[in-house]
Amino acid sequence: MAHTILKAVAALLALGAAFSAQATTTRTIYISPATMSQWPVPDWPGNPMLLSNTQDAQFRVNLLLPLDYTPNTAIKLRLYLRTGSAPCSVVLGVSELARTRAGLPIYSTHGSAIDGMNGSVVVLDLPEDKIIVKQYGVNPPKKNPSFSGQKPADGLLFVFWRNKQNPLDTCPDLAVWNAEVRYEATP
Repeated sequence: MAHTILKAVAALLALGAAFSAQATTTRTIYISPATMSQWPVPDWPGNPMLLSNTQDAQFRVNLLLPLDYTPNTAIKLRLYLRTGSAPCSVVLGVSELARTRAGLPIYSTHGSAIDGMNGSVVVLDLPEDKIIVKQYGVNPPKKNPSFSGQKPADGLLFVFWRNKQNPLDTCPDLAVWNAEVRYEATP
């Protein structure tokens, strides 16, 4: 009887270990606007980051996927945006996504052909003096066989572009208050 109980306990422990190995949890990386590069160079650098209200503007978000990142799972890049003016619209999108991995050449895709992203350029309606969150989903790349999947320690460089020359962009001011990346972690 003791042998049967020990076998049952061992089976339960093995089942629990298999379950915990598969369990994931969502974690967040905070990215301060003070760490993002910006063009044109602002008169007032800092946090929040203010984008030009007279011409097209770019900013970059750069990160490494953490070591507990679950390989080949989608990540979510979230931007916290605000305008202080009356309700308006802004044209904002990812113009480039460059991926890096130790030992491989940089894999960079542009515009509507960004590997792993759909709908990278959008028109956002912003309410007056309220922060909104715009989320961009990023999947593992599929178009380059020499750079397959997404792995821990992969680098991701997002180049965002505000198209101020587009008539749909009516906001006189736009601030990036925060950014974060949400990812699935394996304990």
